[in-house]
Amino acid sequence: MPKIMGRDTVSVIIPALNEAEAIVACIEAARDGYGDGEVEIVVVDGGSTDGTPELIPEGARLVRAPRGRGVQMNRGAEAARGEVLLFCHADTRLPAGWREAVLEVLSDPEVSGGGFQRLFEPARGFVHVINRIKIRDNWRLLHGDRAQFMSRATFEVVGGFPEIPLMEDVEMGRLLHEQGRIQMVPMPLQVVSSSRRLLERGAFRQYCLTGWYRFKYFHLGATPEDIARAYRSSREEQVEPEAGTSEGRARHRGGWAAAGLLLLSFLAPLVWPLIAGQTLIDTGRLQAFIRGTGPWAPLVFAAIYAAVSPIPGVAPLL
Repeated sequence: MPKIMGRDTVSVIIPALNEAEAIVACIEAARDGYGDGEVEIVVVDGGSTDGTPELIPEGARLVRAPRGRGVQMNRGAEAARGEVLLFCHADTRLPAGWREAVLEVLSDPEVSGGGFQRLFEPARGFVHVINRIKIRDNWRLLHGDRAQFMSRATFEVVGGFPEIPLMEDVEMGRLLHEQGRIQMVPMPLQVVSSSRRLLERGAFRQYCLTGWYRFKYFHLGATPEDIARAYRSSREEQVEPEAGTSEGRARHRGGWAAAGLLLLSFLAPLVWPLIAGQTLIDTGRLQAFIRGTGPWAPLVFAAIYAAVSPIPGVAPLL
């Protein structure tokens, strides 16, 4: 990997679509305390209808592109001038000191890219549980809302983001993994992301569905187009309302049976030693599971959840 220097300019590329409520806070957090030679802000609008482009403050660049995060982020990278590229969702705020942390991570020649731990706000209900989960250096979990970053040289080697309807962040994680090692910025630095998607559909339901979509993508051959049809936000529906919204809502209904199965998946590392005849509970294994090092059980039961949720008459949990 190319050597990154502390004086390098970091370009923060922000794909936006109907982000009038969040875009100013995102930009202010990204450039807080930094000069023009240290941080460049490039906002790439994908056809907002809520006045987002008019809110871009002076000093930030505005680029227009067709809708789609992969397309928008690639256009932003083309327009950017920085030696380091960081891709930040418009509803995400970078922490104080983020630039130094990114450059420190990329100073290791074995590292191809990375991201941040993530905190959702506002935190209500199951969002509190999600906020306790901190991931390891795993490309499969390097999602876009974790502010992916890499050197421009690495971005160009991998060919940028795949211009697909969804999962472009996962595919970028895969490409970075092929080039070197993924490393997360150490705690306590973490980005703050909006919990609106979680709260719109129910945090528990959305968590299960996200696990199910990832399971389908990695193991069942689902395409980005398949997942994109089910994974629409309220912002996207402002631009292009979904036909058959009752069907869309039905896909996200959850039930108590699915909740029980998901709970069992979390308790599995605790219960299994007892079933196997062990007299002691492996608390270390349980702690590792909670930290996200054993994600197999939630994925399996998320699949069961997704299979159960469309059943008529099943009352939603959240």
